[in-house]
Amino acid sequence: QQAEVMAGPIGQLTRLYAEQTKEHERAAAASDRYYDTQLKEIAGSIQVAKAKGDEAEAARLVAQQQDVLIDQAQAKAAAAQQAASDAQKTVEAYTLQAAATEGISAAEKEQIAQLQEVANTKAAAAQQATDYAETLKDETDATREKAEADKEAAEAAAEAAEAAKAAAEATAQRNAAGEAVTDVMN
Repeated sequence: QQAEVMAGPIGQLTRLYAEQTKEHERAAAASDRYYDTQLKEIAGSIQVAKAKGDEAEAARLVAQQQDVLIDQAQAKAAAAQQAASDAQKTVEAYTLQAAATEGISAAEKEQIAQLQEVANTKAAAAQQATDYAETLKDETDATREKAEADKEAAEAAAEAAEAAKAAAEATAQRNAAGEAVTDVMN
């Protein structure tokens, strides 16, 4: 009866889920390699920019690096969510397969419980990965907003210093003009 079940629709479903899981794992590994390569290239470019003394380019590259780190964290979270979904499908397929035979034995119940624990662990890991990606993005946004506010404050301070300098020069000119008039009058 087990052979009949595996040859039928439940067996096909089980094999489909297994193939999808493998494909999702391959895609996640390729994604990791892609982001790792990008990060290495950017790190090298940052070193070159710093060696040249181009701080503006280095800062731009650091910001780009942070964006790639965020993208990588989001991709890892998506892959973890997919792994959790795949694990839950495995539980469901195994449960269907076990139920399609002569009932679920104690050993099969134990196997289902173990598979469910794996699925639950993967779901928790997916949530942690999602939380990390969101936190990383929020922290990066806050850092960028602070940097922009600091830049604006520095520009405002420079403008105020320039205005104070202009006012001091104008006062000095008025004082000089006043002394000239006083000298003429005496």
